[in-house]
Amino acid sequence: YIDGRISENYGNALGKIVTLYERVAVLPDRVKLDSGLLPPPSAPLLEPRNPYKALRAFTNSDEDIHDFFGREKLTNELVEAVREILTMKNKDQSERFLAVIGPSGVGKSSVVMAGLLPRLRQGVLPGSENWVYLTPMVPGTRPVESLALVLAHERPGEPVKAILDDLLAEEARGLYWQALKLMKSPGTKIVLVVDQFEELFTQSAEQERQHFIDLLVAAATEPQSPVIVIVTLRADFYDRPMNYPELQKLIEAH
Repeated sequence: YIDGRISENYGNALGKIVTLYERVAVLPDRVKLDSGLLPPPSAPLLEPRNPYKALRAFTNSDEDIHDFFGREKLTNELVEAVREILTMKNKDQSERFLAVIGPSGVGKSSVVMAGLLPRLRQGVLPGSENWVYLTPMVPGTRPVESLALVLAHERPGEPVKAILDDLLAEEARGLYWQALKLMKSPGTKIVLVVDQFEELFTQSAEQERQHFIDLLVAAATEPQSPVIVIVTLRADFYDRPMNYPELQKLIEAH
């Protein structure tokens, strides 16, 4: 070391530093470690995981569920909404449909994926820990095909084409029939989340859009159906379902 407080060292300190550096540089690393000239090796630093998603939505992954917080009140309201639609004793008791509507970026997808679904999976409602949760989907350009792929994921032994043919049947009860096949036991619910529901009105052709809506409505209103349909919709698209009376009625009621 060099003591910079000693006046005679100050003027030629640079030369001494170079001399000492050259002397140390030729020593083996083992000697440098033993003499304290090198710090002990440490494990490589891992880049910390950033829990802030910016404009990205929280998903239903374990990490996102762990990071999601601050929406407990809204999550509880959604849980109670699902409880209510399952326990109705009036004429609408078979309407198992929930629409989460709000401005773009407000957190609709996040509160459903990382708030509501985990609570249901944990058994917040009677038996909900045993329900079947289909992989959340977005409509895209071909929503019926997207739905077929989601169902095929739960039925690996059944060809996708067979499921798609079932969904494309004219009476539009294919989702209902497929859901019955997924029931593990009487009382099991099949939860389908359609995220970014506005894509249905911006990307898909009218004929397929109408058929997809018919599939959802039939599955959500058939008295014996196990399907619970949950959609997230941007508020500025709230008027689009008005062209589809059965869908509009479900959204206004739930």
